[in-house]
Amino acid sequence: GLEVVDNEFFITEDNRKMLKLAKEANSIV
Repeated sequence: GLEVVDNEFFITEDNRKMLKLAKEANSIV
């Protein structure tokens, strides 16, 4: 169970970084 939670946490963290990069890219453009 812990492994699944860890995976979801890392995936969420990665998604947040991607969303942040996307927002910055949109702001620049």
